[in-house]
Amino acid sequence: MEDLFGNAVSEEPKRARDSSSGVNDMAMVMDVVRTASGGEDSMGYVLAGRNQRVYRRVDRETMTPVPVWEADTVRQCIRSGLLKTGGTHVLRCGAVRGPAVSLLVPKSTRVQLARWQVLKRPASWPV
Repeated sequence: MEDLFGNAVSEEPKRARDSSSGVNDMAMVMDVVRTASGGEDSMGYVLAGRNQRVYRRVDRETMTPVPVWEADTVRQCIRSGLLKTGGTHVLRCGAVRGPAVSLLVPKSTRVQLARWQVLKRPASWPV
């Protein structure tokens, strides 16, 4: 295949590079999975907007944006299969109201979280 100027190009379109690097903090991953599962007075996460930005669900009708580090961790959990996308809900963030896709925690992830919680943390890890 050739472009407009006769140069050879591959058939696959170039994908945008993922801006987030991998998260290597297990405490952060565990906190995100715990929040996504609805623990600690949380209703979990949703993806909203064209760019699928990560929001934390506050109540049945409201969501708030999360910090970048938390959004990166949520996206990594989605990519690795720890979180799955669910149904669409209409939620509000400030004056804007629109559709948002809920994030679900599969049973296998809840079992894995229970295993992680009973592991003894090495003394070198910060508390």
